[in-house]
Amino acid sequence: MRKFCLLSLSIAISLLFLGCASSFLYKIDSKEIKNIDGTIYVTSMPIYIDIWAMYYSDDLTISKVRQNNTEFYRFEVNLCLSDWLFIDTLNIKIDNGNTITLTDKNPMREVIPASTYYPTRVRELAYFILEESIVNELKNCDSFVFQHKRDPVTIPQEGIAAIKNFLK
Repeated sequence: MRKFCLLSLSIAISLLFLGCASSFLYKIDSKEIKNIDGTIYVTSMPIYIDIWAMYYSDDLTISKVRQNNTEFYRFEVNLCLSDWLFIDTLNIKIDNGNTITLTDKNPMREVIPASTYYPTRVRELAYFILEESIVNELKNCDSFVFQHKRDPVTIPQEGIAAIKNFLK
């Protein structure tokens, strides 16, 4: 009986986390980051979120970055795992075209120390700047697949519509 209760509680908590994660999917967020070179304005929208075991995650976000007179779009891969994957490339495929490999030569990597509730984890954050031609393809795409070191992920039509709306 105790094992059943623990299993039921575990499943309920996992579903709660998944529900919370899905509430952030396709939600646009803006922030200002002040630094010595001036203010950076970042508008972001998560297009993929995967959470498992309550404290490991993988997400892909599209962002518009504006600093001084420069503006560009980028993908952000944010991983929180038990071990390093060393993400420095992101493969994308738009409308069954050729695979495009984007690179980040200096991804952020940090160790998140263990606490009472979580084991020690590692976090990787990589930024992949999108060329204008890729942005134009995304504005008109019907399918979008991405892959880093894990399995390929196909973004559903709801996500593609959100990407197109974000890029307007």
